[in-house]
Amino acid sequence: YIRLRLNVDRNRMPVSESILDQHSVNLILDFLVENRIRPLIVVELSRDQILASRRKRSEEDQTYLRKIWEPSEKLIRENMLRVINRYGIDEIEKWRFEFSIWPEAGNEDMLDSFTYCFSQLYRRVKALSDKTSIGVGSFILGFDFDRINVILSALKQKEVQPDFISFSSFQKISLAVVDRDAIRNSTDGNFIFNQMQMTKKHLEEFGFDIKNIYINEWNHTTSDQNPFNDSCEQAAYILKNYIAMKGKVAGMAYWHAIDTGRGTPENSGLLTGDSGMISRYGIPKPSFFAMLFSNKLLSRELQRDEHGIVTSNGRNRFIIACCNYKTMTYANARIHEEDIKPDNLASYLSNNEYLRLKYSIDNVSNGNYIVRIYYINPAHGSVQDLWKKLGYKKNLSKYERKYLLQCAQPSMEIKNIEVKSGTLEIESELAPQEIRLVDIQYVYD
Repeated sequence: YIRLRLNVDRNRMPVSESILDQHSVNLILDFLVENRIRPLIVVELSRDQILASRRKRSEEDQTYLRKIWEPSEKLIRENMLRVINRYGIDEIEKWRFEFSIWPEAGNEDMLDSFTYCFSQLYRRVKALSDKTSIGVGSFILGFDFDRINVILSALKQKEVQPDFISFSSFQKISLAVVDRDAIRNSTDGNFIFNQMQMTKKHLEEFGFDIKNIYINEWNHTTSDQNPFNDSCEQAAYILKNYIAMKGKVAGMAYWHAIDTGRGTPENSGLLTGDSGMISRYGIPKPSFFAMLFSNKLLSRELQRDEHGIVTSNGRNRFIIACCNYKTMTYANARIHEEDIKPDNLASYLSNNEYLRLKYSIDNVSNGNYIVRIYYINPAHGSVQDLWKKLGYKKNLSKYERKYLLQCAQPSMEIKNIEVKSGTLEIESELAPQEIRLVDIQYVYD
């Protein structure tokens, strides 16, 4: 899925009603449909519309709210009809529609406005096809237990059941401190997994039957100037969480794909600490390969632990993805993220030890296997560490950028093993912050 935001401003007609924009939208949707990429359309009102609806709740205000919602409703209906006529009803039933909550949505004076808008969108979409999925997002892991209860209870009273809810997660928790909420960075190495388990328990206790849960945005930080985003530690963090959350949620989308290019005069080099997986010069960061490794996993899961996962296709091929993730210390939770320097990253991690892993796979065919090993760590393939060797030079030449592009790739090893007793054993020693993919194939002769 790909998330597309739909924002309608009451002060102007939607730009997507123009012929030019319809053509552009059609080109985009044609590309997505042809490549089997499904849109997840996030419907949201503009900030002006949200604030305008925060008047006293009265019949006049409800009339006004309907007026500011009408352009959104009209736009949604027209676009859905156009898509159905262009691609067929079967295609639209594979899409997702998410109504984005606003920060005040759980407050008493905003709850009616939110539930009205969502129920209207829900009924409009379901009228076209009851198989189309529509949900509520985006709650925040670590913050929103009370707001989840208030909003879902209000929707339940209107006999509206969201097909899914979505969350974002940025490794932060809300603590009650002297009658106010304080935001703190969490040092929990299993933050997303633990918070999601608590959330599911909370939903169950309050009787909410939500079939699908998505994590639409997640990272350990909201900063776009944190050097950890460019590091091998980030890659290990991503792979660890995908291993832990596999099968625990309906979908999970990392935030975000490409560095935006924002920087400061003091921070304007090759890497700026943004959370994209590819730098603004097109050079993949370690986080890119974490995502690549996770997408190489095969369909059958054989075993899993906190460091890795073993998968198979059931036909003598096995792929293992593993990592040596290091939990961040309390010092990292206290410092301003913009003050973290690339040379000091290790001082914010729990340890700098190697990790030895051993996986045994039983009931395999005897014979010879070829093992291909791919890995990224600070000494192999990390663009951040390669740039360090170039003195963090800012104005890189074309040749220097080409050099980094060629070197910022996983190292590779190949070896052969023989299985005689029906058990295949793989041992690996991972450097600190390393991610590794082990591809094992039977050699037919």
